[in-house]
Amino acid sequence: MDQAQTQVIEDQLDALQSMPINDEPTARAAFAHAMTTVSNINQVSAHVHAHAIIGRSGPVDIILGQLKDWLDRLVTAMTQIVAYFTKATSFSVCMGTTLSITVSFAV
Repeated sequence: MDQAQTQVIEDQLDALQSMPINDEPTARAAFAHAMTTVSNINQVSAHVHAHAIIGRSGPVDIILGQLKDWLDRLVTAMTQIVAYFTKATSFSVCMGTTLSITVSFAV
């Protein structure tokens, strides 16, 4: 796992946490930023998963510790973001081989 990749994710999460979210347009901008971060997490996760398949477990141990922190930070940000989405009722985070975030809206 490349330290530069994890630093990019850390920087993105720092930026996400510092974004002012006070209406729907700013929430949508923050959501786009969050999805970019999720994409980067998935790239790192895929890299680590590939290493685990070939028996290199070192990166797996490191990423698991970081992943918990990243998920905590994303959930905190998503709570703020979804609060400003019109008709949004909830969001969910799913982690399997990839990370995904789904926002549910009332009809």
